Amino acid sequence: MKSKSIIILLSVISCFLAIIVIKDHFIPSNTSNKTINHKNQLQNVKKETKKEFIYSPMGDSLTMGFASTKKNNRYTDVLSQLIEKKLGYHVTQKGLYKPGSTLWQYGLPNYDVINNQNPDLITIEYGTNDLQHDNRHETPYQFKYNLLLMLDKIQKKNRKIILVTTWNRGARSAPYDKVIKEVGQDRKIPVADISSVWKNRTDTHGPAGIKTPYGKISDNFHPNDKGHKEIAEIIFKQVEQLYK
Repeated sequence: MKSKSIIILLSVISCFLAIIVIKDHFIPSNTSNKTINHKNQLQNVKKETKKEFIYSPMGDSLTMGFASTKKNNRYTDVLSQLIEKKLGYHVTQKGLYKPGSTLWQYGLPNYDVINNQNPDLITIEYGTNDLQHDNRHETPYQFKYNLLLMLDKIQKKNRKIILVTTWNRGARSAPYDKVIKEVGQDRKIPVADISSVWKNRTDTHGPAGIKTPYGKISDNFHPNDKGHKEIAEIIFKQVEQLYK
């Protein structure tokens, strides 16, 4: 009986030691898994806590991104990427744009589309087609009147607006760019002057004959990827000042 008791005691001790060994073996693994899960949770929380930011660009074929090689190379997308990277927002891009459009024919009549989008930031890029001497034409005086009227419709508290000058129309751009700057000064709205991207430059627009993401062929007028990138960087300087 004494021998049997010793055997039982030794068996109990062996089981106890085995449990300790097994427990010690699995604790590091569980701890590691918990650490990984904790890191993933922190990353998800960080992502979720990024403030949502709605960006609504208004404009014509430039805003659409015509002649960029990819849609995410157009200036509105590059600008959105800069806002996310440098200001820490999560940007949703909406907007209102149409090739060949003007302020008075397309922008102003559809101001309610922008208001319904409830954007944090609006960029307004019109004038390039308004100055054309065809059925889209309006004088600098008419352009100024309509730009002020549109701002009356969309300018709201806590909504940021940036005006963008015209693109690549040579001397014809000057009177309209002047109007844009005057309106910006009157309404205390920053102006992104993109004239340095196209004046006396050949590297920021064209070449012609390249298929675009929109199924059309590029020309020598619209900005290329480099042009879109520079436009975005100029606008971002104004955005950065607004959201310091």
